[in-house]
Amino acid sequence: MVREENIPLALHDPLCPLTPVAFLAEAIECAGAHASVVVGVRPVTDTVKVVTGHGMQARLGDTLDRSELVEVTSPIVLPPAVVADLTEIPAGDFADLVDRCRRRWPVTMLVAPAAGRRVYDREDLAVLGALASD
Repeated sequence: MVREENIPLALHDPLCPLTPVAFLAEAIECAGAHASVVVGVRPVTDTVKVVTGHGMQARLGDTLDRSELVEVTSPIVLPPAVVADLTEIPAGDFADLVDRCRRRWPVTMLVAPAAGRRVYDREDLAVLGALASD
């Protein structure tokens, strides 16, 4: 892999199409300032329940505290020291990539603006459309 010294690597999820450029720049700056992997996240607003069992035996359990949960969005910025350790450009699911990074390096969560949310379906496109028209 060809690398430039002292340059962070910013990975952007194309399913977060309205992530503001200023937020991307802030994440890149933060990665350099804190020498940690920086991850764009959004707060979880849905109710999240614990499910036990499978199939017809599945049962809903306790409600998780949303204040402890985040949704990974975009970007993931790897600081120069992390980039220097890479043998290939990381790829795959962003949440999985964050889990892998947390095992090796410090990770800083940076709250993304509402426009930085991830698109999962057509309803999400409508929400982004409304945010973009504001």
